[in-house]
This record gives sequence, C-alpha cells and structure tokens, in this order.
Amino acid sequence: ARGEGKVWDMWRKEGAAVEERYRQSIMTASREFSATNDGTTFREKADEASAIRRAMYSQRELSPEYAEVNQYFNQPLTAETTSRMNPRDVARREYYQLMYSPDMYDQFGNYRFEEADTREQSFVQRYGKEMLDYVEDYMGAKWDEPPALQSLKAAREVLQPYWAIERQVWLQFPQGLKQISDQIKIQERTDPLSAKRELFSYPQIVLARREIALRKRQLKAVSQDITNALNMFYRF
Repeated sequence: ARGEGKVWDMWRKEGAAVEERYRQSIMTASREFSATNDGTTFREKADEASAIRRAMYSQRELSPEYAEVNQYFNQPLTAETTSRMNPRDVARREYYQLMYSPDMYDQFGNYRFEEADTREQSFVQRYGKEMLDYVEDYMGAKWDEPPALQSLKAAREVLQPYWAIERQVWLQFPQGLKQISDQIKIQERTDPLSAKRELFSYPQIVLARREIALRKRQLKAVSQDITNALNMFYRF
C-alpha cells in the first residue's frame, strides 16, 4: 500500500498530534460541561478546538516537506488508476478528501459535525465498517466521542430546520441585503445608537428580521426538541 517511508511517517505523526490536541481540548471542555452544565460555553470551546484543528491541518497542507503526500491525496483519480491501486489506498484517499476538505467548515470556520456524520455513513455504505476503522486508525482520527460532544452534534441536527428559516427568508429579499444586516449586527454590539439609525434606513431588513423572528418563535412553540437544544447549547 502507498504511504510508507519517512515523509509519510512524519505526516501521519503530525496528523495524530493534531487529533490528540483536538481530543484533549474536547475532553477538557466536556469535563467542565459536566461540572457547570453550561452548554453554550462547551459549544464555543468545541468550535474553537475545531478551528485550531483546521488551522493546524491547513498548515500541514502548506508545508513543503509534505508536498509528496499532499499531491498524492489531491491528484484526481481515473477509473484506470483506481483499478491498479490497493483498495486500502483508494479508501484512504476518499476518506481524506471527504473529511478534510475545505467545505467541511462553515463560513465562520466551525467544523460541520452533522455533515461529517453524513459523509462517514456514505463512506461506510461504500467501503464497510472495517475499512472505516482501518482508515481512522491510520489517520489517527479514531476515538470515542464524549457524551457532551454527541449531545452537541445531536442538537445541531435537531436545529437544522430552525437555522434554515433565516436562509429561506433572506432568499425572498434582494441579494446583498443579508450582508448589510450582518454588518449592522456587528455595529449593534459596539455602537447601538448608530446601528439603530442605520437599520431603520433599510426597511426591508427590518421586515426580514421580523419575519425570521416570527417563524422561529412559531417553530419553537411546536417543537420542544428545538427549544431544548437552544436552551442547552445556544443561550446568549
């Protein structure tokens, strides 16, 4: 199988160190959550751990000493090339491209846990659980997630319809208006009076925000699961 030699060994060890740092951060935050039951702080620390993990992997990808490895994982495969490869190499490449691609992070740099679960299930359907275990062990990514992280992932899945409301409402308004609204939100934290004046110069933004708030209240009124998820991990 491809993946032997000093450079590959260093690449794997660096990846294992990244995963170990991530796991330790999550476990520390999880213990704090068990003591305080402060889900919002846990979510913030989990997101921070994910952002650091992402930055460390990005740094590894940019490192000249791993150019050989990165080229191997990023070069496109043809059916002919795949047919000549060791099946484990094919599976490793697909797992890497699925789970470590830039689109596994949202626009704020947070790791998309629910998307990771979906992609992992797709990988298992194609290659089997035994191959997943092998690849995760090779990548240094295999571990038992603490209950707090499992609960956060479950909450994010439950909240998908809630977050979708904002996207759906803004689609009904002129393009670019949401970006202006986001800028005003930032200003609201530092200069509320100026932000308020700015906001009311955009009546469509006021209308959109009211519509979003109304729909969210309506959804919370009929879904206890959504209310519980928000109360546990999204208190501000």
